[in-house]
Amino acid sequence: METQLTNRAQQLRQLGDIRRNPPRIGAVKQFFVSKTQDLVRGPRLGGGGLSVCLKFYRWNVLGGAYNSPWGQTMALKVIRRLSLLPSLLALVAVLSSSPARADTVTLSFPGPATYWNGGNYDSASGYGSTGYLWSTGASLTETFTGVGLYSVSSVQLSFSVQSAYLHSGELWETHLNGQLIGSFTIQGDGGGGVYCYCGGQYISGNTYTFTDSFAPIVGNGTYTLEFLLAGGVAPGYGSIVFPDTGSAVLTGDAEAALAYITNSGDDTVSVIDTTNNTVVNTIPVGRKPFGVAVTPDDSKVYIANSGDNTVSVIDTATNTVTGSPIAVGTNPVGVAVTPDGKTVYVTNQGDGTVSVINTATNTVIGSAIDVGCPIANCGRKTTNIPSGIAVTPDGSKVYVGNLGAPGYASVIATASNTVTTINTKKATTGVAVTPNGSKVYLGSLNGAVLAIDVATNSLGHGSTIGVGSGSEGVAVTPDGSKVYVADSAVGTVSVINTATNKVIGSINVGSDPQGVSVTSDGSKVYVANEGNGTVSIIDTATNTVETSTITVGKAPLAFGIFIPPPKPTK
Repeated sequence: METQLTNRAQQLRQLGDIRRNPPRIGAVKQFFVSKTQDLVRGPRLGGGGLSVCLKFYRWNVLGGAYNSPWGQTMALKVIRRLSLLPSLLALVAVLSSSPARADTVTLSFPGPATYWNGGNYDSASGYGSTGYLWSTGASLTETFTGVGLYSVSSVQLSFSVQSAYLHSGELWETHLNGQLIGSFTIQGDGGGGVYCYCGGQYISGNTYTFTDSFAPIVGNGTYTLEFLLAGGVAPGYGSIVFPDTGSAVLTGDAEAALAYITNSGDDTVSVIDTTNNTVVNTIPVGRKPFGVAVTPDDSKVYIANSGDNTVSVIDTATNTVTGSPIAVGTNPVGVAVTPDGKTVYVTNQGDGTVSVINTATNTVIGSAIDVGCPIANCGRKTTNIPSGIAVTPDGSKVYVGNLGAPGYASVIATASNTVTTINTKKATTGVAVTPNGSKVYLGSLNGAVLAIDVATNSLGHGSTIGVGSGSEGVAVTPDGSKVYVADSAVGTVSVINTATNKVIGSINVGSDPQGVSVTSDGSKVYVANEGNGTVSIIDTATNTVETSTITVGKAPLAFGIFIPPPKPTK
């Protein structure tokens, strides 16, 4: 092992010699081809060395930056990625409380629902628009999926009832996720009039608004509200009717929006609670984790381990790896999940393919998809080094960036997994799709972002946007108004106005920024800085960096969507 490390160190010194005394470009190309082949043959490196050397070659040699500070940074990057002695970091932390927020949801009772004490029919139960349906144990149930709350501690209810000669009263219990949170009594005067003893007070009329408060109930976005008829008047004393609409305001702790940061230098994933910006967990995964994607329901996180050609799956309920690693292609780097959460696409840089994973079984389905550019499309023989990946909101297309020459991107039709290519004339890296599915933004290493029209799969006028050098990760805000791009070569994040495709800001972050992701409310952007092992936080209202950074593991990349995407509200 010591011999292997010494040999690699000698190779890196040769890289430094070349940068100090630059030869002719042809000789440099030949050197990089030979040294890349030597490095790729190393038993612990795999195809990752190829992409690193290609980056180093494009940015520093072809760009003429032989003696630039960035060239030195890149040499250090090569050393980090070739390290044969990764260490595992284990941290234990306690999840702290989150800020309160409220979500309003609609009650859509299947009605009008009639509850009737009808003499001989008092054994019937259920709900509907006709029939004798009153009995103890009957219920109205509503399930809300996609509510942006981690836990709920109060519910404000608003609904109406109608009465048909109800005498005395009916006692109803309110349950949330099976737990009793309150009760109310509907009372009638026998002549069609009603009032409610709700929330500790009497409310006249037939429309009621009141609040029940209780100990927090954790539902992590899914809640079932039930009105259960617990008791009522003796047989023969009338009915009440629930019209089919109302509302419930659920109040509680903001969803525990966790950011999952892949640390390629120590084979871990750091978990950040974005409500208080602390690392709450560190999860060991495969070797050299690179790409990351959180499923739309926030139940799983898929991690591309570029060093051992696998994908790890993290269960977000426990923040532990579940199941065995999923074997994919060589040197996987990019990961994306379809909007329905059923399929994961993984780019394999080492063999120029995309693997497809079924999330129900966490197994690879079908053959890997070749995403290379045919000569007929690109005009000449190409290299095929797929990088970033993203899925359109309707799930019909997958866009794949490619570091290969002469510069192109691939489009996979998900219905058939067939591929078309777009000649971008620039090597492309990170990929992001606007929420309305109209545009795709591709990062490019040589200081540009490309905007593709999804309808035509083409680059139109003004679609090449100049940004900082070495564009890697790309992210779009939930409202689709801005794009944030990590400019890894210069330590900045560029901000693009999607309406004009113009740069409206450049923000200094940490060293060698890689992955970027936006919180579900669009208020913050998190940036993984590979060079100094930190995460920077950008306030999107002011496009300024918050003063404190978050220290994570070694060489964080977080290439992909590492914060749960926005959830639909009902």
